[in-house]
Amino acid sequence: MGAVYSESSDGVVGANSTTDAATCRGDASTSGAFNRRTDASAPVGIYNIKTPRAGGMWFNHRSYFEFVLTGESGTVDSCNLVVYMDNLSSAGISSAHTRVIAVEATSFAVSADDYGNCFSSGSTLGTTMTAETAVSTTAGYHTFTITGDVSTGGIKVINDAIGSAKIYVCLMDYTWDYLNADIGGTHGTAEYVRHSVYYSEYSGTSRDPYLDITYTTTAVADNATFFGANL
Repeated sequence: MGAVYSESSDGVVGANSTTDAATCRGDASTSGAFNRRTDASAPVGIYNIKTPRAGGMWFNHRSYFEFVLTGESGTVDSCNLVVYMDNLSSAGISSAHTRVIAVEATSFAVSADDYGNCFSSGSTLGTTMTAETAVSTTAGYHTFTITGDVSTGGIKVINDAIGSAKIYVCLMDYTWDYLNADIGGTHGTAEYVRHSVYYSEYSGTSRDPYLDITYTTTAVADNATFFGANL
């Protein structure tokens, strides 16, 4: 079992649009208007809102993480993405609508251009890494279980990179971003989804994002039984 901490390229990237929610969500070619990669935390690490100003403006923020797995070895048995977070969403948003989900991202430019990196191409999202997971209104580490196995899903993404590559992960809102819904159409302008997220720049590692990887073990033959039977 080992913890692999996120690299300094992690952070929050966001976009906004006065057109509609789909334009704000964008695709693989969409650059963001908001990029912070040196902060210890962001109170809007994941953020979804439609404001009433100027006839309406949509905002969408995603958190991105980079993990170097070149120094790891073994076959992945299970893995968790562990992120220090706090649910700061408005009271009008139900807990069912403040869930988040992780998807595989493409490599970073470490700029606002990374906004669309949650898409593998066009409007197709990267491999889904976790199930949608609720974020507590109590600040603390939240565990997102990586799904799949060595032949599929998030576990395959991680296992394929062990010993040789990096992986990139986007943590995003589930309902309004992942499912491409419209927060303005369902909840109105006064309500919002907002999650505080901590990154690698936090002092020490007590709140740093990390992958908690467990490797399979090789069965050891019971030599005592063998030799006992042949004395």
